[in-house]
Amino acid sequence: MNVRTTAAANTATTTGTAGAAVTAQATAGPATTGTDWEPGTTGGATPGKGARPRGRVWGWGTLAVLLTAFAIFESAKYGLPTTTAAVLFFLAPDLITRTTGTHSIAARIARNGWIPLAVMVFYAFGPIIWPPLFTAALAWETRIVIAQMLRRD
Repeated sequence: MNVRTTAAANTATTTGTAGAAVTAQATAGPATTGTDWEPGTTGGATPGKGARPRGRVWGWGTLAVLLTAFAIFESAKYGLPTTTAAVLFFLAPDLITRTTGTHSIAARIARNGWIPLAVMVFYAFGPIIWPPLFTAALAWETRIVIAQMLRRD
């Protein structure tokens, strides 16, 4: 008995003693169709325009929680001046955007995440020791991270 298998159709053709060809479905499983998952595809599920990747939301959300916890810790540790700085700089990007408009240079600077990050790095390795500055940068970065997390594409 001669058995020939074609991968595309997932069928086997058997030639018996009488020479008649018999085609049967392979027992390995059902044939794959275009709706099954294939490497490099979304498996037929294409996200809509308002859909956000879950990894991005979880990543930004985790960073927001960590920055918030650290800002609260620093505020509680150093008292009222750091708490005041944290609250003011958390609200500053929104206040600046509302007063100057969304496309002004001041609003762009207020939404730039590199500035508070640079302040925190400089504070950590520089000669300045003033906790309200560091806590203000933490709160500012927290506000920017929350905005990134809630942003819709």
